[in-house]
Amino acid sequence: MTLGYEREGPLARPPPMTHKGLDLLSPAGAGPDGGIGFRRMRFPSIPEEARMRRSLIVALALLALAFVAIPAGATTLVRQGLDRLTAENEMVVHGRVLDIHSYWNDDHTFILTDVRVRPSQVIKGSHAGDVTLTVMGGTVGELSSVIIAGADLAAGDDYVLFLNRVDLPGAANRLTVRDLAQGAFNVVKGRAISQALGHALLPDAQGRTQVPGGEEGLALDELVRQVRQNVNR
Repeated sequence: MTLGYEREGPLARPPPMTHKGLDLLSPAGAGPDGGIGFRRMRFPSIPEEARMRRSLIVALALLALAFVAIPAGATTLVRQGLDRLTAENEMVVHGRVLDIHSYWNDDHTFILTDVRVRPSQVIKGSHAGDVTLTVMGGTVGELSSVIIAGADLAAGDDYVLFLNRVDLPGAANRLTVRDLAQGAFNVVKGRAISQALGHALLPDAQGRTQVPGGEEGLALDELVRQVRQNVNR
């Protein structure tokens, strides 16, 4: 499976990005090979003086504007239950993010971020030692690339992650959170809360749109139990 881009419809290779600014990509449905396409929006950099005075305010305003400006059909993520997340990913881990490193891909067309995770438990699959995964987006210098509805991972925080190998832009066969926000659960005070909470999801085959566990999330032990139950089916 390939994660790619949608520019006026078909999957296409984006041009090199060399200037400053904010690069936003929103999921745009499945591509011809079953991968996920993205629509790209570019905001120019703000002047140096303004950035020094209002960097945080402007960044938040741009993000808010981007969400408002995205067409209703741009985010076309179908609701995934724990059964499908488990079945369609090769590894499920509960662990803590140790460090994060963002960089340009080889073609200098896309920013990628490597995330190193120390597992507390491998719920599905087998792995010894730390797990390194790659997600799309990140910040290099003064350019930030943001994947709308993507997994949001921070060093020092705990997560349950559903991982699979796919081809990312300019980086083949990388372990990643293929299902974007639906494949990442924040673990806080013993509960696992889906990062897709608050994102509009299309209904699954049973007509459900709510993320697993809803607003309250699931007890971590219960999520682990359900995943292992699905693995053993």
